[in-house]
Amino acid sequence: MTQTKTQAKPTATLRPIAELAPHGDNPRIHPEEQIAKLAAMIDRVGFVGVVAVRDGVIAKGHGTLAACRRLLAEGKDIHPAPGRERGAPPFPRGQLPVQDCTGWTDAEFRAFVAADNQLGLLSGWDDDLLRLNLDGLELDGFDLGDIGFSGDELERLLALPDRATPPEPGFQPALDPGTDHRQVTDAEVDRAQARADGRFSGGDARRKAELLCPNCAESFHMNADDLALILRDAQ
Repeated sequence: MTQTKTQAKPTATLRPIAELAPHGDNPRIHPEEQIAKLAAMIDRVGFVGVVAVRDGVIAKGHGTLAACRRLLAEGKDIHPAPGRERGAPPFPRGQLPVQDCTGWTDAEFRAFVAADNQLGLLSGWDDDLLRLNLDGLELDGFDLGDIGFSGDELERLLALPDRATPPEPGFQPALDPGTDHRQVTDAEVDRAQARADGRFSGGDARRKAELLCPNCAESFHMNADDLALILRDAQ
C-alpha cells in the first residue's frame, strides 16, 4: 500500500497590522532614512514576502512594517508585487500577509531574529556586475538613492576605470589616428553604448555619457541624448 506524504499547508494569511506586536528586545535598529527608502521601494515594486510572527510578536519585518505604516499614513494603499504601477490590486487596507511561526522555542525565536538580520551581511558584491545593474536601473528611471547605497558608494561604483596619463602637450589625435596611447576595452565601449542606446526619457540634461578618445585616452562628457542621436545617425 502506497503511503501518502503529508503536504505542508500555506501558513501565511492576511492579518491586520494593528494586531502585530513589535519584539520588545529586538536589537536591530531601523533609522528613519531606511524606513523612507523601504517605503519608496514598496510603493514602486510592491510588497514582497511576509511578516513573520510568533504568538503575534514580530520576528521578521519590523522595518518593512514601519515602511507600510508610513505609506498608509500618507493615504496610500499597500500593493503586492508587481506593484501598483503594474496593476496589482491592493491588500485590504491595514492588512499584510503574515506567516505564523508559533511553535518556536524562545531560543529559536531569538536565534532567527539575529540570523535574519546578520546572515545577509556575510555576502558581498561583484562590483562590476553591480555597476552594470545600477547603470541599467538608472537608465530605466529608478532613483538609485532609494536602493540603499550612499552617495559616496554610488559615485565609486558608477565611476569608469581610471584613465591613462593625458598625452603630451601638442599631441594632435586627428592628425595621428594610429597613435595608441591606450586601448579602449570592450567593457568601456559597451558601457558607452549602454548609456546612449536611446532609452533616455524627458531630455534629462543630467544624464551624461562619459566617452573615451581611442587615440589620446582623454575622457569627456556630453549629453547622452545628443550622443544617442549621433550613434543612430552613424548606423
